Amino acid sequence: MSKPIRITNATLRSLTAREKDYFIRDSQLRGFHIKVPPSGRAVYQVEARMSGVGKTKKFKIASVKEMDLSQAREKAVEALQNIRAGIDPSSIKKAREFEGMKFSTIFEDYIENKDLKESTLKEYHSLYRGRMQHWARKRVTDITKHEIRDWFNQGRRKTVRQANKAFTLLNSLMNYAQATEIIDRNPCELVTRAGLRQSSPKRDTIISSEDLGKFWTAFTDFDFQKDSQKVARDVMVLQLCTGLRPNEARSLKWATVDFERKKFKVLNTKNGSDHELPMTQLTYAMFRERQKDKDGSDYVFRIKGGKTKTPHVTDYRKTLNKICELAEIERVRPHDLRRTVATALNDIEVGYANKAHIMNHSGVHITASAYIQRNLDNIRKILQRLVDYYDLKIPVIEDEGYSPYTTGTIRYKIYNIGELSADLLSPAESRVVSSMAEDEYWEG
Repeated sequence: MSKPIRITNATLRSLTAREKDYFIRDSQLRGFHIKVPPSGRAVYQVEARMSGVGKTKKFKIASVKEMDLSQAREKAVEALQNIRAGIDPSSIKKAREFEGMKFSTIFEDYIENKDLKESTLKEYHSLYRGRMQHWARKRVTDITKHEIRDWFNQGRRKTVRQANKAFTLLNSLMNYAQATEIIDRNPCELVTRAGLRQSSPKRDTIISSEDLGKFWTAFTDFDFQKDSQKVARDVMVLQLCTGLRPNEARSLKWATVDFERKKFKVLNTKNGSDHELPMTQLTYAMFRERQKDKDGSDYVFRIKGGKTKTPHVTDYRKTLNKICELAEIERVRPHDLRRTVATALNDIEVGYANKAHIMNHSGVHITASAYIQRNLDNIRKILQRLVDYYDLKIPVIEDEGYSPYTTGTIRYKIYNIGELSADLLSPAESRVVSSMAEDEYWEG
């Protein structure tokens, strides 16, 4: 180590590059030195132990060419004082750089650096615009914990579920800001530690077994005139026959529909895997009906014209509400159709493993899941039983002495495919159901 000298402007003028890094240490200010690398780009640095006893901390002040010596000494004194007091000058420098960072910038940085699904990204933008826009121009460091508490309390008075969603996003944004050393502490901690968050009431709305007959009767009697209503009809048929999540059904692409093998695949589902399902006679008819209206679109449930942000249907609650009103039953939401399928599978006594595979639940036993995936014909039979279960809820045959219920009803009434066969009532008045002929199974 070279002997410390009093660093002067003359010292700076005499600096020359060598083969290796070398240091010129100042005798006047202990811990202050100049580092000269082989490139010749000399820099001012300080070096001291954290809190006077901890690990040695080095901190670059500036380039010799960018700052004069007197200013560098002032910066060095401040940095050395902070290090010996246990304060990392790097964090102070970074805090100063980020001090004026706006909340909108944090949001943009967060979504840019996270690998988010399109649906998640859309939801985050919606929550940001609807519930956080007032912070857009505000510095992140100026958003206080009490401000967040008041914002959360006000939001949950309207809807607990949306308030919780917005808070979860805000908490993630503030955790990101803390991890990147923009803020020292997450101001969302007050809401969490004070126990202000309430559990969102779980939705358990379904179309009950008792109401399924009313619903399907209204569904098959409904006059689907508009293109948007026909698209809504078909995406609901797919949901009710498969249990798909709304976003998985409505964003289905033609590239994953296989008419030859009569199956289709949903890519990148909620649990991170692809989900393959077989067609039934009803879903096959639905896909053929949609194919007539394909018109070059990549999406099965495309939207014609209009000013839509996505090329596929996104909201069909209006049509669903009208059907519920016609059926004179409680309104349900698109996701409630998925729960309705899960309940219906229980009604027809489908086993746990098969049900878990159809519903694409995560955590299914690996061996069972692998077996079921190879045996799509078995799943096809189960899904056909589900469709038959729906069909037998709709009274369509009025001949005296015959059962008013038969299979193939939905397909016949919606897509005009197949035929309805009447069955004699047994003496015990049980309903005898005749299955459709096998050669008619894939008609259409």
